[in-house]
Amino acid sequence: MEELDYRRAKYKSPKTVSFNDEVFGVFDDWVEEFSAKYKERCDLPFECELVPSLIKEHNIKLLADAGMYSLHFGVQSGQDEIRKDVMHRPGNNDELIKKSRMLRNNGILPQYDFILGNSFDTDESLSETLGLLLEFGTPINLNTYKMTYFPHYPFTNMAIEAGHITHEDVSDEKVAESVLYNFVYRPKFPALKRRDYLENCIYLIPWNHKIIRAMLHRLQKNHNPVLGVIVTILAKIRYWQSFQQVSAIIWIRRIYLGLKLILNGQWSTLFEKIKLVVRKTLYRQTNTGRLSAR
Repeated sequence: MEELDYRRAKYKSPKTVSFNDEVFGVFDDWVEEFSAKYKERCDLPFECELVPSLIKEHNIKLLADAGMYSLHFGVQSGQDEIRKDVMHRPGNNDELIKKSRMLRNNGILPQYDFILGNSFDTDESLSETLGLLLEFGTPINLNTYKMTYFPHYPFTNMAIEAGHITHEDVSDEKVAESVLYNFVYRPKFPALKRRDYLENCIYLIPWNHKIIRAMLHRLQKNHNPVLGVIVTILAKIRYWQSFQQVSAIIWIRRIYLGLKLILNGQWSTLFEKIKLVVRKTLYRQTNTGRLSAR
């Protein structure tokens, strides 16, 4: 609680709290005490992290009542065999689907971590992963990371023994390049092979448009190189928007969403979105000016 008060005092008008702890809320008595104190002392919504196998509904209800709006957990692979035999992580897809539904039923938005570029993945495992994500429902928040191989790690040794990578792939230079500059997944282009465009499909999951989801459902079941190219182009656009921050793409999306709100008569939401964009623009200009002055 003292740390929370200290952090809140450092910001002019904080909107949310994020607890970066992979096993937040494991112990029942701690959750009960924390939820009561947080609700009493802080009126901000919060998000946290927890290992899927440790998610318990009675604790979720307490945390939701205290203000939790999102829970973040790692899945890493959507195929049970790879998750268990390669990544040595507990749980199976049926359990993950049940946990996801339980969170949504309690008003919590799940956020999932997945690793792409895993050399052990196959067309079949990626198809299962895509099917799992489609089963999770919408809206969906997804973090996609690129597999990084660190020297002497058991997973790295396994990949070398299997012939997926070589010792040169885990040199200091390669690891530094991956960790410092290339740790997120970048959609592959062109992606004519099924394995490649299925990874791009997974990357595109957070775009919840019904046409996109229809394409993903079709590609999950059948090989279609032409549709795969279309999805790959869309995945690149998402990457340019989310990570490259290409202004033209960002403004095209804003205009599209603005027109959609106008057509639906959602004027209050439109004005809130406009104010948010103005605040972000002013904040960016102010901070750019400070950096230039230095």
